[in-house]
This record gives sequence, C-alpha cells and structure tokens, in this order.
Amino acid sequence: MPNAEHRHCVRHLHNNFKLAGHTGAAFKQRLWAAAKATTIPVFEAEMEQMLGQSQAAFKWLQERPAAHWSRSHFSTVPKCDIFLNNLCECFNAAILEARDKPIVTLLERIRTYLMLRMARLRETVWPHEVGPRIFGIVEKNSIESGHCIASYAGGGKYQVNSMLGAMFVVDLERHTCTCRKWDLSGIPCPHALASIAKSEHSPLDFVHALYKRPAYDRAYEGYISPMPSQAYWRKTGHVPIKPPVYRIQPGRPKLSRNREADEISKGATKLKGYVIVMTCRNYGQEGHNFAGCPQLG
Repeated sequence: MPNAEHRHCVRHLHNNFKLAGHTGAAFKQRLWAAAKATTIPVFEAEMEQMLGQSQAAFKWLQERPAAHWSRSHFSTVPKCDIFLNNLCECFNAAILEARDKPIVTLLERIRTYLMLRMARLRETVWPHEVGPRIFGIVEKNSIESGHCIASYAGGGKYQVNSMLGAMFVVDLERHTCTCRKWDLSGIPCPHALASIAKSEHSPLDFVHALYKRPAYDRAYEGYISPMPSQAYWRKTGHVPIKPPVYRIQPGRPKLSRNREADEISKGATKLKGYVIVMTCRNYGQEGHNFAGCPQLG
C-alpha cells in the first residue's frame, strides 16, 4: 500500500532502542516524549534534550524517520493519532481459542465470532450522537478546557491562552488548532473546547463525522450469513485433500506473547526492583539476601 501512511509501534521501537544499548528511564521518557509531541517545535526540543543526554542515542533515533513514529510528523487525514499496535494484540486475543485448531475449524470459529460481533454492534444503543468512548474523551477535555482562556479574533478564529503560558490559535471553521491534537484525532482538544464554549455551540457538533452514528452504521450495516454444519455441505465428489504431516513441536505451545523484562504485569500491586541490588545482611555480599544466603545452607 504505497499511498497509505505507515507507522511503527513505539513500544517495539523502544525495545530495539534498548537492544542498541540505550537503556534507562531517562532515555525511555525522552523517547516517549518525542513520540507524543504533536508539533515539530516540541519534537525538536525533545530531540535536543536527547542529544544532550547521548549523541549515540540521538543518532540512532535520527536514522529512523519521525514520520513513522512521532505524532508531530503524522498526517492529519486519517484522524487517528495512535502509534501502538494494540489493534493487532486485540485481534490476537479474540482468535486465541481458534489459533491452534485445524484450518476449517479455525475459519469457522472466526466466522462465527465476526457474525456475532457485527450483529451485537449493530444493535448497540448510543445515548449521544457519538460513541461512549469518544464522549468520555470530550468530557475529559472539557474539564481541562477550564484552564484555558479564549479570545475571539474574528472569522471563526480564537486566541487561546493556557495556564501553562502557551498560546494557541483555534479555527472553528476549519476544525484546526495549532497544537494539532484536534487535527490528528478529529476530537476537539481543550483549547478548541474553550473556543467552542466561548461561541456558545455544542462540543459534539465539532467532533469529526467518522465518530458519529451514521459512520458507525455504515461500518456494521453488512452481515455474515449463518450456515449449517459441515455434515450438511454439498458433496463435490472430488478426492478429499489430505492434511499436511503434523509433527508435535517440543515443549508446551505458547498462547501469549513474551513480555519484556521491565514490563509491568497487568494487575500488579508491587513494582519489581529493577535497579535494586540485594545485599546479604549476614556477610555483606551482593546478589542475594539473608534468606537466600548460600553460606547458611
């Protein structure tokens, strides 16, 4: 797809960044700050701080085009600002039950899952003209807009001053803001919502049409027809295709992905001691504690 915008998963980019020798919380925070930057000046400021930390780390990132991993260089056409492959992981979790089945069973499980999903989502009732998740984002941004002061400049444009001292320009007619958050996602940012409140309009009127019910209905208007079991399929008379020779691989088959060494598990209540060196209080040796001291055994 040469005309599509290609983006890289920043989490995997950070893993490769660590494998190149650039480990530590300082490098991680700077990389993610550069990835989350929505404007080029903010991105360049984060990269300059990276250069101050390590010239090698700066060069490693500079060799990867920012158009693939930083929001500051993303196109505003798709109305999508994600830079993680969570969609792939969600799909993998949905087909987890069918992944290790024979091909016909696998396809049947996926077909049934999609049939039920599309039927369920078509009947979903929305309390607002946008989806519940988008409505929650608008409500959250509305609270943050209380820290912004909008001044009308004419022609649908507003000058917005934030409590942090930054100044932005909002154009309600073109649905743009100089922070580019509204441009990227299609959901009004706090600066835009402050301007919308000043103009006494409804915030939902300025949410992009892709998040509204007509677009949702177009996505799920089709349906997958039910079908009888394999016993009722029409016989073709052809020689049945034999399955390939199956060899059982050694070890237990893996269903979940490998987690990184510094990744926090879901539902964890305690942080791992990544940088803590254990010291035995009995002999003062590092690498183990008193309970695991080999000299006490």
